[in-house]
Amino acid sequence: MSDALFDGKKFRVLTLVDNYSRRSLAIHCGISIKGENVAEILKNVTFEQQASPKRIKIDNGSEFISKALDRWTYEKKIELEFSRPGKPTDNAFIESFNRSLRDECLNVNWFLSLEDAQQNLDVWREDYNSYRPHSSLGNLTPNEFINNSQKKTNFSTLDCSIYRGEVTFILSWSEAIREELKDTGITVTALLPGPTDTDFFNKALMNESKMMENKDDFSTAEEVAKDGYKALINGDHSVVSGLKNKFSTGDLALALLPYVKFPTSDYEDDSRLEGGLIVPMAYKLPGDWNLGFQVEVDRLKDKDQPAMHTKFLQTLTFSHPLLKGIDGIAETYYTYDFKSHEISNFINAAIQMEIVKDFKLDVGFNYALQHRADKQYFIGASCRL
Repeated sequence: MSDALFDGKKFRVLTLVDNYSRRSLAIHCGISIKGENVAEILKNVTFEQQASPKRIKIDNGSEFISKALDRWTYEKKIELEFSRPGKPTDNAFIESFNRSLRDECLNVNWFLSLEDAQQNLDVWREDYNSYRPHSSLGNLTPNEFINNSQKKTNFSTLDCSIYRGEVTFILSWSEAIREELKDTGITVTALLPGPTDTDFFNKALMNESKMMENKDDFSTAEEVAKDGYKALINGDHSVVSGLKNKFSTGDLALALLPYVKFPTSDYEDDSRLEGGLIVPMAYKLPGDWNLGFQVEVDRLKDKDQPAMHTKFLQTLTFSHPLLKGIDGIAETYYTYDFKSHEISNFINAAIQMEIVKDFKLDVGFNYALQHRADKQYFIGASCRL
């Protein structure tokens, strides 16, 4: 990969990824990257990992066609597998990884120096390895997956790696094909090998894993075919057949958020605290739609007297991507005041924009269906820590 500093000076970026665990092993930048640099980076990585790969898949860049790299791989008995020129699907996962790196790091940062660029790349790599879960890894991060793989299990690590490798290959290959066909209107759905009563699943001894303690969770070949057809019709990017696997893909999110507002100068009695409990839920629907549902109970101060009242709130939200980094949101909700026994209904529409990674800005309009309730514009921001 290549990019440029703030003054236009170009530099190269070398990425190294483990296809099995999806862990980013190294991201190195330099004004130029030669075969000697590649060999040295691989030497350092294998020393840190205390292991050498049997095969390294690379493209046809000049830095990979060198005597220094040939010598090092020959001494380590490592096979170099070159992808075909002009065929990014031969090494689909690294293409997907590089695209994420460019979109989330290279394109959103302004580098003052090579040292500054390397520091930003290292921060992004740590975030990718430690905080980025993958559905193909059982919704674990690469680091979590490696740690779990090192624990003792009831099934062969080699056989499990075959199963996981198959999942990783299907996802990365499908993503690469989807990128090539993005302007054709053709849907590409990855049907992943979940818990099924098939030769592949049984030979990999995955039926002895902890995920299959309940034998009733096996899916038949007919059920897998139906799930794949439904996902294709709905425009889903991937589907895993089987109850436990469907639950573990992260389609459903639930949180419990208690909060307290400290007293202001409205009342002399400082013991009056406002607070409540928020229970938000989110569910991923087919075709990139998202459904949100929230229940909230608040204990609030009265506006016209030194007293408290309880309010109940319930919301229903639908969202869908409009453009890259921009989502459209439609919401309806109502509130019930237990003291006045009044119900107020609201609808609102908003646009949510991702300014930078993990920071979003909301702009919208809130409309009350009752004449006595407020109608207002709103703006808000959210940040994931």
